[in-house]
Amino acid sequence: GHGDVEHAIAVTGAAEDVRTHVVVPGDTWWSLAGELDRPGDIRDAVDSIIELNGSEDLRAGQRVVLPLG
Repeated sequence: GHGDVEHAIAVTGAAEDVRTHVVVPGDTWWSLAGELDRPGDIRDAVDSIIELNGSEDLRAGQRVVLPLG
């Protein structure tokens, strides 16, 4: 399915350079996307981060990957 492709990309990191972020209380996908300082619509950044991680779950202590580009 579609999710398998996203998962493979997230695991290999081949699609783009990423960094790991450990979630702290108060972090949201929107706050993380805002820190990326990417051009364009923040909703696109949010979508790309969620897609990169393969899940919309966000919990304190969780490791998520964020694109560097």
